[in-house]
Amino acid sequence: GKFHCFAGECRQHGSLEYLAKRLGCEYSAGDYLNLTPLESLRYRVMGLDDIPEEPKHAPVHIPDGLTQIHPGSEAWNYLIGRGLTPQDIYFHECSLTKEDYQSKIYFPQRDPNGNVFFWVARKYKANAKGSKYVNPGGSLASRLLFGSHLVNTNYPVSVCEGPISAIVAGNAVATLGVDFSAKQVDALADLNAVEYLAAMDGEAFKSSLKLAYQLSDRSRVVRVVPLPFQKDPADVGRSYYQYLTTTAFPVGPGQVQDLRARLTRLT
Repeated sequence: GKFHCFAGECRQHGSLEYLAKRLGCEYSAGDYLNLTPLESLRYRVMGLDDIPEEPKHAPVHIPDGLTQIHPGSEAWNYLIGRGLTPQDIYFHECSLTKEDYQSKIYFPQRDPNGNVFFWVARKYKANAKGSKYVNPGGSLASRLLFGSHLVNTNYPVSVCEGPISAIVAGNAVATLGVDFSAKQVDALADLNAVEYLAAMDGEAFKSSLKLAYQLSDRSRVVRVVPLPFQKDPADVGRSYYQYLTTTAFPVGPGQVQDLRARLTRLT
């Protein structure tokens, strides 16, 4: 048998014998590989041998009645239209909710041991009532980076607004809004990625600049992706977003004052 990892920029693939060797266990054809928990496997395959300890989080309420999104359904077509692949939908466990979050797509956030400790539900019907996003709230919401458990910090990490944009961008996190907190910036800096790509929605260019100079103040390498006005990574698509990252302009310590001046003019 063979395997393929769809986590961020990982894209590792090969025989199950190679996977077993990478995981430090024995395997011969016809055997079953009992690889649990899944998140630990993802860390190992991505080359992150130091699997983080399970963080201590307060219990979170998970919506009742989660149902799988089936090919051809309205939710499925919405996600495909936004740039997700079938592999993305299955890998990120996109589901439909039946509680107070009707007409919303559920995205779970798991720790390295596979436990859901946060989630986001996004409205996908234009005429649906209620907020665009719903989450369980609590103090964690102000410091969470959605998708941080999947990024490989040996590659540039994109910082987006919403989970769909983060999935399309690849190797990315979402701040779940353009008004990110200081705790989220600290969490980004703590990732210690080789580089950060500020990729907030085009109309939130001010937020990308703000994020850039705050990360630069923390001695991190960061570039700003020039997204078109009112467009996010999901709007422009995976291929064009990757092209835009090659045109992203760098932000260094010497440019922080200039960025602050730009922000002042945009205020």
